[in-house]
Amino acid sequence: MLPWIIAIIIIATVPAYLLRKKKNVETHGPICLWKTKRTLNLIEKLSKKKELWRNLADMGIVFSFGLIGASFLILNRKGNKKKVTKTILYCIVFFIAAAALTINPANQFNSIPILIVTILSGLGGFSLILLGQQSATIIRSALAGQEAMPGIVPVIPGVKVPGSPLAPPISAVIGLVVLLIVHEWGHGIVSRAEGILVKSVGLVTLGLIPIGAFTEPDEEELRKTTREKRTRVYSIGSMMNLLTAFAFGLFLLLPMTLYVSPSLTEQTINNIEHMEVLEIQENSDFYGAMEPGAKIQNFRVLYETGPNQEVTLQTDQGEFTGKTNEYGQLGLGVRTVEKGPLGPWFWIQYHAVDIVIWIFLLNLLIGIINYLPFAIFDGARIIEDISGFYAEKAGFNGENAGKKVSWALTALVAALLIINILPYFQSFYL
Repeated sequence: MLPWIIAIIIIATVPAYLLRKKKNVETHGPICLWKTKRTLNLIEKLSKKKELWRNLADMGIVFSFGLIGASFLILNRKGNKKKVTKTILYCIVFFIAAAALTINPANQFNSIPILIVTILSGLGGFSLILLGQQSATIIRSALAGQEAMPGIVPVIPGVKVPGSPLAPPISAVIGLVVLLIVHEWGHGIVSRAEGILVKSVGLVTLGLIPIGAFTEPDEEELRKTTREKRTRVYSIGSMMNLLTAFAFGLFLLLPMTLYVSPSLTEQTINNIEHMEVLEIQENSDFYGAMEPGAKIQNFRVLYETGPNQEVTLQTDQGEFTGKTNEYGQLGLGVRTVEKGPLGPWFWIQYHAVDIVIWIFLLNLLIGIINYLPFAIFDGARIIEDISGFYAEKAGFNGENAGKKVSWALTALVAALLIINILPYFQSFYL
């Protein structure tokens, strides 16, 4: 993985160097910022619904740091009962979302502490505690001389995720585009709703490879405005991602899962003539028993089994019984021989479902992770203003205290991130 990362950076550096003198491109090493003003008029029009965007941004503050964020809003309300009531409603919505995110019926003993942390410190705290738990697991495994799963994996369309059967398809790029648009437009719209100038919007690339997007508000105006307005600008990006995930999940993904996906699966199965085993992994229960070349006759069971289930395969070599792993896999590499090509309507539906899944997943995951209090994420800026506010209430220098808290949490998260990538380096194991 590391050689690939180094190769991508080297390849990206060349086009970044060639683009450094273009007026609308700002380069920082291999990183390019492509700036444009073309969508600013639309952002301006959308920002006219000021109360709507402020309400959504305030909800984002509650989602970002839970009761810590809610208290920050209430203390800023100065007795405005209507606004306090709204904040309490945001808290109720967040508590329901936190319970749905953290409660695991199969293991409630471990879920409750995570739920409590999430309620108190929001999605920023939720991300932090999960990162800490994985770091502890990696350290324990290393001390025991055992391999551990990395806590961080690159999700690159078309490239298999290390240690997982997941291989994001190229259609995941559409999900990334939707993610970037709603996130950055959210920042821009709330900036204008709060009277802060937006200079440009744009795309972030590694050379010519898109890796992100940005909104460029006037930094001086942003610095001089109130903490409440700044936190609204910072919190709205992830809130827009979470709302997008909810909307796509409820109105598209759920109906597709109930009605479209079963039909696609049935069509796929009915179009199979047979499955031939090409490879048997050493960790498979079928290794040493079944031979490559076996033709699976009851291949339908491969679509119906889940994780850690016993499966009996009927083949031209006889019957063989084994157990699936935690991913529901049998450790078999198979070749599917189809009766004929499936029609265009099948593939239209298939890719539509695929695109909706990735829009949902990417918006949900990035919406949560971006609240992590780490320097490059919005969470660090939100916690800087919130902690600065509380420090001032306690009689300290709010600006200095906010920066210290933000950088201390950034250092903690950086240390945890380093631990989570160590399993990629074999020399880490004892």
